[in-house]
Amino acid sequence: MVSPGQDKEESHERIEGVQRHGNRLRVRWHDGSSTDYHCTWLRDWCSCGLCRNRYVNGATESWFLAPDIEPVLAAVGRSGALEVTWPPDGHVSVFAPGWLRERRECRSSPTRPTLWARDLGDALPSMDCDEVYSSEERQLRLLRLVGEFGFALVRNVPARREEVERLAGLLGYEPGGRRHWGRADDVMAIPNTDNATYAHRALRPHTDYTYAAWPPGLFVFHCLRASPDGGGVSLLVDGFHIAETMRRESPDLFELLARMPMAFRGEGSFVDEWRAEGRIFTLDPYGNMAGVRFSPDNLLPVGAPEDRLDLVYEALHDVIRRITAPENQIRIPLSASDCLVIDNHRVLHGRMSFNITQAGRHLQSVYIDRDDVRTRHRVLARQSNQADLGCFLPFGARG
Repeated sequence: MVSPGQDKEESHERIEGVQRHGNRLRVRWHDGSSTDYHCTWLRDWCSCGLCRNRYVNGATESWFLAPDIEPVLAAVGRSGALEVTWPPDGHVSVFAPGWLRERRECRSSPTRPTLWARDLGDALPSMDCDEVYSSEERQLRLLRLVGEFGFALVRNVPARREEVERLAGLLGYEPGGRRHWGRADDVMAIPNTDNATYAHRALRPHTDYTYAAWPPGLFVFHCLRASPDGGGVSLLVDGFHIAETMRRESPDLFELLARMPMAFRGEGSFVDEWRAEGRIFTLDPYGNMAGVRFSPDNLLPVGAPEDRLDLVYEALHDVIRRITAPENQIRIPLSASDCLVIDNHRVLHGRMSFNITQAGRHLQSVYIDRDDVRTRHRVLARQSNQADLGCFLPFGARG
């Protein structure tokens, strides 16, 4: 996102006039529309050096965040920008028309996810690897596909080891990682393993690391070799679609899962002692879906009061019924060089069973922290002179 005092290149936005309405400024645009901006919000967004470093400079202005601040003067300057003069010292803030317009669009039309089920069919959100590697604008497009659908398929990623790290690195992944999941992990069938990830049996749809206080943000897995028997088909379920369907059809069960934390535990020797609690459905302050945390095989026995157990188990059974229903799943038979980028706080993934063979199914996967993904999006948006749309990826499944 460009700063308030600057406009992105070749902006065609024009401010025709500005009027004061109490603690709002009404900006009238060249297309006849108008937008009201809260005066304290505008003062808070001033991007001059003094204001941007007010904490470093020790600023203690009495206006700071005061809800009733009103400007001394507001006018359209010679450059076409909105210029606002503030009390008590005549400080002037400058707001470029393109910047104001972008903020208006982000406030009035926040990014809404596209919900899907089996009817998504073959219309998968996808890109070619060469396209993603070609420019930062294309990388931004890939991230926004993931924000809209919760996943994207990247085709023709070279089927060689560690290539998944190269692709993920363009989306915010840091090789070596600051978190415990670290480098690329080989996902292959291991006989007699106690970890379902490395088994050959079917996996019910789930989100990963439900037993971590802050699960990884994106899950990226790259097929190096498909199972020769055609098994191991990937299953994806839109957790937001499941949640919204429950909200509409079974509101009491939805509300319970959005309010009551469930306990999850790790599976396998590496994470066997991991424990975390979290709500299955996380809502943002406006009641919109922000994250999903659910893995049936990692659920600990419910610790609800006796008089609530019937309702809790009914809700859990309803979720499992919905995520395993074929009409809510899409099935993707990954071929060598296919790579899935999945929002681990929205889309549940699973697989069908496959046979263990000498040259069997082989994937590599990495995780990207959610903060790193959102930061990468901001950087790419700024460098591409596009709106930040910080809401492109919800904050995720919190406690």
